[in-house]
Amino acid sequence: MDLTRAQRFAYTLTLLVFFTTLTMVLLNVYAIDVFLVLLVSEFLIVIELTRPLFLAAVWRKNLRFFIVFWVIVVVIIVYFRIRAIYY
Repeated sequence: MDLTRAQRFAYTLTLLVFFTTLTMVLLNVYAIDVFLVLLVSEFLIVIELTRPLFLAAVWRKNLRFFIVFWVIVVVIIVYFRIRAIYY
């Protein structure tokens, strides 16, 4: 069976989300913010790994803004976690 690029992308992302959920359950980590950060990180990694090397789509250039947004979200989450621990 020959898979298209879209099918490989969907299967890879689905497997990563499944194993992330399984790992979090096994480690007794039930924080939605940690799950969302991992989910977005996995999504961005899969997008970068499945892109063709010879083609640079226009929407991939806009991906930088999405990455910057999620980096800011991660910083805010880490700040509130640290603040909850120490104060």
